[in-house]
Amino acid sequence: MEWRPPQTLLVTGATGFVGAHIFAELLVNSNATLICLVRCADQADGVRRLTEVLEQYQLTSACQLLPAMLKTGRVEVVPGDLGSELLGMSQWQFDAIASSVSGVVNAAGAVNFLAGYLDHRPTNVLGVQELIKLAAGGARVHTLSTLSIFPPDEPAGRLITEEQMPAPDQVAGDGYNRSKYVAECLLANARKQGIGSVAYRLGEVWPHQSMGVANPGSLAHNLLYACARTGCVFQTDAKTDVTPVDVVSQLVSGAATGDIEVPDGAVHVLWPRTLRFAEAFETLADRCGLDHVAYGQFRERVEAAAEFDRRLAGLQLLLPAPNGNGDVAPAEFDRMFTDSSRQFDTERFNNHAVSLARPAADALATLDSYLTGLADIPALVPQER
Repeated sequence: MEWRPPQTLLVTGATGFVGAHIFAELLVNSNATLICLVRCADQADGVRRLTEVLEQYQLTSACQLLPAMLKTGRVEVVPGDLGSELLGMSQWQFDAIASSVSGVVNAAGAVNFLAGYLDHRPTNVLGVQELIKLAAGGARVHTLSTLSIFPPDEPAGRLITEEQMPAPDQVAGDGYNRSKYVAECLLANARKQGIGSVAYRLGEVWPHQSMGVANPGSLAHNLLYACARTGCVFQTDAKTDVTPVDVVSQLVSGAATGDIEVPDGAVHVLWPRTLRFAEAFETLADRCGLDHVAYGQFRERVEAAAEFDRRLAGLQLLLPAPNGNGDVAPAEFDRMFTDSSRQFDTERFNNHAVSLARPAADALATLDSYLTGLADIPALVPQER
């Protein structure tokens, strides 16, 4: 490997799903010094949180390496808050980190589709603003964004390119997507001032292809989890794109260390695969022995089971009421999910991610270990009324 000068990276969001995988990739497969900004009471609490999340996602190599790297100082945990001024640090600590880092990897973010823009603004907008200030001394900012800043309607003709930004009136009205759009605008303005940055626009990020441990905050995963938990599946035309988290983490960590050359601007991190939930349901039904029921009955089972399983409570609030006899999921349900694989151009991703694993033959093959793991979830089937 070509020799590179020592690097120091500030990493935010390492206790989240994508962030934990990026942190693990940097820890195991780079020599960079990692300063982890963690929302915690103190350093010991931050180390505990980092360790727990690495164990949760079965990132064993990173978990085993972490204690030694903390002792040598290659990993440092800094208590802070992305949504606060100076990232929740003192001025001297902020300045010290700003003078030492060569890059910023921002994987943190507030995500609540039931909340408005003002709820997302502190972390997703003002936090990026503070990171830009910190990077003003010459660091490059790598931040996670979303393809959903663009409207979900199919474009007429050409694909949406990585150079494009939606017009303000085209951005979805929900608080999360609007906050991510504003953050990208801040980064674009900072690039004009000489502060380099890359925005990684993500679609649906799925479990690691080997470990198969899902993001508990993913709507798509919670739907499949609900099917396994309630012992049933239903008819739907919903579909989504499928990009494994290990592909995302390899790209972002490689770009942050310079091992993968990614130009300033946006990158559409997206595999050319479509997952139809009907096909996933059939596979899940075969492996778990699930019932085929009407959508309305599935919704009733989720509502009943949510009393005993808090993970289903959030999904219950999002499920639209059935139409007609309720056999097939309504169009409102199908629109909760988006297949971006045919809407976006991925030229930069394709050109600069040559070292990443190639997509599996189809989406179900990509999710094989994950779907196998769902078969171990005990069904909680309430008595039908």
